[in-house]
Amino acid sequence: MSDGDHVRRRLVVDQRRPKFSSSPHFKVDAPNSHFNECQMSAFEQVSKTDDYSLILGMPGTGKTTVIAYLIKMLVAAKKTVLLTSYTNSAVDNILLKVKEYDVDFLRVGSASRVHPSIREYTPGSESNNIECYSDFQKVYSKPYVVAATCLSIQDVSFNIRHHFDYCIIDEASQVSMPLSLGPLALCDKFVMVGDHYQLPPLVSHPDSKIKAGLSQSLFQMLATAHPESVVELKHQYRMCKEIMLISNKLVYNNRLVCGNKQVANQVLEIPNKNKLSLNFDAKNPKNEPWLESVLEERNRVVFFDHDLIPGYERSIGDNTTNPTEVELVRQTVEALCMCGVDPSKIGLMTLYRSQLKLLTETFRHIPELEILTADRFQGRDKDCIVISMVRSNRDRRAGELLKDWRRINVAVTRARAKLIVFGSVSTLSNAESVSDFVALAKRERWVRELSETALDSYHFNKPASSTPKKNKAITNKLSARAIGRHPLVRNILADMNA
Repeated sequence: MSDGDHVRRRLVVDQRRPKFSSSPHFKVDAPNSHFNECQMSAFEQVSKTDDYSLILGMPGTGKTTVIAYLIKMLVAAKKTVLLTSYTNSAVDNILLKVKEYDVDFLRVGSASRVHPSIREYTPGSESNNIECYSDFQKVYSKPYVVAATCLSIQDVSFNIRHHFDYCIIDEASQVSMPLSLGPLALCDKFVMVGDHYQLPPLVSHPDSKIKAGLSQSLFQMLATAHPESVVELKHQYRMCKEIMLISNKLVYNNRLVCGNKQVANQVLEIPNKNKLSLNFDAKNPKNEPWLESVLEERNRVVFFDHDLIPGYERSIGDNTTNPTEVELVRQTVEALCMCGVDPSKIGLMTLYRSQLKLLTETFRHIPELEILTADRFQGRDKDCIVISMVRSNRDRRAGELLKDWRRINVAVTRARAKLIVFGSVSTLSNAESVSDFVALAKRERWVRELSETALDSYHFNKPASSTPKKNKAITNKLSARAIGRHPLVRNILADMNA
């Protein structure tokens, strides 16, 4: 085992406290006018670390900007940097920002999976032409910054470029420990940026002990062992104050703060509210204009309880859908778009894949509308988020998915100005993580009880049905063979499970 592996083994297994120098290893020249106090603290800590630094990037706190500017400062100090993350999109989002700072870099990976604006930085592109071995060495050795996903560390290029001064891992809380160790083997110091209050690593393995060991990220492990060594980014520039309140009360213990008054008081602008009245059926005195609550700009959070309809779920095997919620969501989106909201500003979210498929089929006529699960929406945001909670039944069973408070946290924090939730209060009150949200919604008077005639209160033209296209399912699995190829990983997991 190499000296570097011994050091990393002590950090992971023995969980040795990180060391920091009294003087910085590189100059921090970030302008105070561009960065807040928390972001400046992150720069200072990274500059003084002797082995590793942890940055907790809460939702909307500008971690992408922090990482990009950190790379700029490291390159200015002639430090080499390996940038990595679990997904291609996370790597490219940072590189798009790095590109603005006129910093050269090499993007390792399949060009077809790289953002179009970043492809010119991939090996073999016009600017990185490779015709012989000397070209190969030059392309891979020249840039101070090399970027790749954690899985791409096995690329042959890292046989040439196998040492960096710093490694930065973004979304580190989503990267399993073995995948983290690959990049860390190539660097002297490392910086992990993540949030273990959001989604954990997605792991599949037949051995339950190994699966348990892999389900906790190295970021969470080190942050839990040494909380005093974690710099928190707390000033968020995404959510209005009401939406931030949800995350603060349920997860972050009031640590999140709005970056400025404009963020705190933002609203979803709805220019043509009066158009909705044309679709309301006033002939039936039992009908209620419930969609007016959606169009009221001051209603930044609205929780629609459909227990009176009732909107029960439908389950076939492991597939659970709620057609009632799909129709309520459809009418909500139709109303918003009809009244002038750009559909590209709206995101639909659910925790259930079967419901996702049903929503996708329903809104095929609005291609600008993004419809994703909470897992796929992490790292993204929209002006308006509409969430279908799905679960509603006579037994009031909320299911396992809704018990994961981290998914709920990701779901609600994707919204900037308006959050609309459809669910059954009676059922959701039995899921611990969601019941706290329901209780908060009641206290803040966000809950609107839909009447039994809600589905028929408005009339919108239904789109012509179309044959749904098959979506290519992408499953990320960590195989036993992959672990077997890494002796260091096997040894560490053996020590952890001993």
